[in-house]
Amino acid sequence: VSHRPSQAISPSASTAAGSPDSLPSFDNYSAQRSPRIQRPIPYSINRISFSPEPLTLGAEWSTCWSYELLKRYWEFGLQADRLLHIFNNLPAQLQHTISYGLATLLNALNKKSSRAHEEGGGGGGGGGGGEGYGSSCPPDSSMYWLEEDMWNKNEQVAFLRILWDPVNHRRTDFFTNDMMPRLCGIHKEELVTRFASHDAPMCMTDLEFICYIIDDVLNCDKKTLVRYFRYGYWNDELGPRCVLVQHIKDKQLDWKGRSYCTKHYMRAVSAEEFDEAQRRDPNCTRPLMWSTGDLRRADELSRDYKIDREQECMENLLATEEGRLKLQLLEEQVKFQVSQMVQHFR
Repeated sequence: VSHRPSQAISPSASTAAGSPDSLPSFDNYSAQRSPRIQRPIPYSINRISFSPEPLTLGAEWSTCWSYELLKRYWEFGLQADRLLHIFNNLPAQLQHTISYGLATLLNALNKKSSRAHEEGGGGGGGGGGGEGYGSSCPPDSSMYWLEEDMWNKNEQVAFLRILWDPVNHRRTDFFTNDMMPRLCGIHKEELVTRFASHDAPMCMTDLEFICYIIDDVLNCDKKTLVRYFRYGYWNDELGPRCVLVQHIKDKQLDWKGRSYCTKHYMRAVSAEEFDEAQRRDPNCTRPLMWSTGDLRRADELSRDYKIDREQECMENLLATEEGRLKLQLLEEQVKFQVSQMVQHFR
């Protein structure tokens, strides 16, 4: 792993940008301050570039249905053990429905990509010949320096960008601005280190995360996706805490339709904005949770976060009648959406 420091900053500026003590005053959450930790040397690394990494998601899981699906999220930086524990303990029928939907969608997208390749004469999608721009490796990451400088000056929106090798779907570069660790409630060095070592937490309940992954899969043909989530802070020293956010995911594609860059824009929102978004489109707020009968408003979600962490963990979902019912309702909705998707691609 190699890194490139961002623009030099003073110790006072580092404290303002990189410390949980400076969490913004969100409308829907009154921040509890953590004890101040003195850092005489400012941590100025916002970006890391990756050389080829060993694929340590777990060889013993490589034959599981969820392996190819979850590998992308592991590459993003999430914890492998938790990913595998959640998805390989789902009820068999729900596993089958998700895997069938994923296979159907990928098959349709591959056919679409093949047609585009044939119509383009097999060339580089722009007269350059060969494989074409972005087909074998992402553009030189130095072209993003201006973007990085702009986002480091932004104190309202958390920004995270990952560059990918579109051929083998491995990450090659990671960048986050100074607002991201503030939104997560941790110091910047911990955030960067945990993403680099595939140790970033899920930041939501297990049930919410299952719904997040399914929604992401069912919409993987979309370049931009706007959602509202309840995200938990990474630091639980003062107990489980959460913040409501708007999360915009934007993908940049090469001429074959393969993603070589994903950008995530996150900002804390008020309870009023969250509720209004839910009123307009229930599926844009905590997608698919409505299918389990959960249409709670913002204030209730903030209040219930601690108990939801306990009740919506995989162990409890499988052990209780209420949890099994939620998974069954989710499976029925996913089956319906997959059938609609199959009809669309025929």
